[in-house]
Amino acid sequence: MLLFGDQTIKADAIVTPANPSALTTLTFTVENAATRVTSYVLRLRVDGADSIPVDFSGDTPRFADNQKVIIT
Repeated sequence: MLLFGDQTIKADAIVTPANPSALTTLTFTVENAATRVTSYVLRLRVDGADSIPVDFSGDTPRFADNQKVIIT
């Protein structure tokens, strides 16, 4: 599942290559994304466990830039 703002979205497609070292691709369709919010933090939920979209590398934890999407 993709956690996108207040929406929980099921994957449209999951493509897992036969090569175990290749990346799996997930495709999602997000409908009715509010354009007044310009940035959304994204999380994935797999078997009830959520990804952690936080960058702990600095002095203060913050949302990781590579786990956001910007709607224009």
